[in-house]
Amino acid sequence: MESFVAGVFVSSGFQSKGIGKLLLDYSRCKHNKLYLCVYKKNDRVLRFYLREGFIISTEQIDGNTGEIELVMEWNKRG
Repeated sequence: MESFVAGVFVSSGFQSKGIGKLLLDYSRCKHNKLYLCVYKKNDRVLRFYLREGFIISTEQIDGNTGEIELVMEWNKRG
């Protein structure tokens, strides 16, 4: 799926400086919809995506890890 975000990774020394937001903003300029998955227990990342306008669409179990995974989506408005 072309609009699937496999991950946004920022080196720990550069986190909380707006780099992740810039990467998402670039992707949002290129797509009308974005999808991603995040582990439910990863509270910091979950809050980031919620703050950036993603909504939780479904909850599932990751078949490899057994962790609860949230499928999130963002849709361009307007």
